[in-house]
Amino acid sequence: MRSGESVSTDGWQDAVARATEVVVPHLPGEHEGNWDFVATRDIVAMVLYALHIRDERPVAHVPWDGVLWYLDGDERVISLVEGALPGLAPASADGPADERVAERWRWLNRTWDPHAPVRPHPLGAGGVSGARWEGLSRGIGRTLPDPAVEVCTSWAAAAVETALNAERGGYHLFQRVRVAEGVFRDQYGYVRRLDWVFDDDARRAVDGPPAWYLVDLDEADAPLRFDARCLAGDTDGRQWPERVPGSLKSSPPASPGGDEAPRVSSCAEHLAEVLGRATNPEAIPDRLRQAVAGAHSHHHQEEDHQARPRPHRVTWQVISHWYQVTENYSPDAALRLWEVVIKTHLHDDGPVHHLAADEAAVQPLVARYAPASS
Repeated sequence: MRSGESVSTDGWQDAVARATEVVVPHLPGEHEGNWDFVATRDIVAMVLYALHIRDERPVAHVPWDGVLWYLDGDERVISLVEGALPGLAPASADGPADERVAERWRWLNRTWDPHAPVRPHPLGAGGVSGARWEGLSRGIGRTLPDPAVEVCTSWAAAAVETALNAERGGYHLFQRVRVAEGVFRDQYGYVRRLDWVFDDDARRAVDGPPAWYLVDLDEADAPLRFDARCLAGDTDGRQWPERVPGSLKSSPPASPGGDEAPRVSSCAEHLAEVLGRATNPEAIPDRLRQAVAGAHSHHHQEEDHQARPRPHRVTWQVISHWYQVTENYSPDAALRLWEVVIKTHLHDDGPVHHLAADEAAVQPLVARYAPASS
């Protein structure tokens, strides 16, 4: 503690204040009325507060390099927070020590209904408010029902990364840099990602600025990874808004064949794809398969997308696939089947796909994973 520095007795208030400082520049614009900002700020604040409690140090002295390590994924955030503050775990029999912290943790772990009614913003501003987002406008993942801790931990990491990078003097995102050596020598581009080295035993980023950078060179078709020693902070006067067309620049790269439209799969090919990822392809009878194979075109529509939080974490999405038998659409000339996608996490890389040949079979499929009593 430096001489003359005031000592706060409210760790949570300090954590929120410090988190706000790093998130405001990262998410400019509306703050307290914006779901994106509140979620990102509160994730950073929860990590700061948990480290403050666990390590018994003032919030102001919690290092950003340690915070960034825990923001590598929501699993780390949850493990840290509920380990340091056991009363916050969903199945905990103990009451929380601070109801303000508990309320924010519940909010970060609650699920949302992306199909709930919504009303226009009372001041006519951008975004929406109302029951769907508890009166907040929202831009990040507005179609997702998943908890904010899963949706916004990467955004929280980006905000903390920016603060840590400023402390350590690294190249910042969108900065114009020059390649100083190697086969791309003297080519210019923009920094698109910072790659840190982490000490997993110490649970922190190692000392110094990022060791590597992903750079979007003007003359390259895709961004390339460079050792920090290969780059120089020179500039040719060009700024990010003036970037030339290309991979991650102002427009997508030109595709081979010019303006040629991509090939659309046939109904038979589409059905084969749907059947191929399903756990129960036998649910679609042969007669329906044969009729679909000869259909004119295929379409799909999301019918439902809901989630439940921990300790019984599940997300389900219901998609209806319909196949137009005739060239001109007619309700009487459409074949339908339903797909139910089950996840246990927003970033679940092994979702379960179930099929149903009629709508009545959809809810029993959902109920296997999300029973009404849970």
